[in-house]
Amino acid sequence: MQPAYPPHVLRDYAFIADGRRGALIGPRGDITWLCAPRWDSPAVISHLIGGDGIYAITPTDPYVWGGYYEPGSLIWCSRWVTTDASSNAARRSPTRAIHTAPSFCAASSPATSPRASTSPCA
Repeated sequence: MQPAYPPHVLRDYAFIADGRRGALIGPRGDITWLCAPRWDSPAVISHLIGGDGIYAITPTDPYVWGGYYEPGSLIWCSRWVTTDASSNAARRSPTRAIHTAPSFCAASSPATSPRASTSPCA
């Protein structure tokens, strides 16, 4: 049986950080590595290196994936396109919280997204 999130080449991963911790986002939208609450803390998610834990937000239908960084930032925008729709999710590391995982805001269309007017992820 194939794993749901097989490893990819390292260049396919996105890096998000806030100066205290960082995470790697896989090309399909999965967080595959995260050390928290600090850089030198043990990994709480280490799927990338064969460890335990993964956090993923992906469509249930077959999809084509991609993404990009918002200009001048470490905010990663994942994009999924299915036969019926497209979805975006912006991922950023929190700026003030110390003991939390990366935060997420997702949008399925510009009309319903509160970030539509301020973010290229919308």
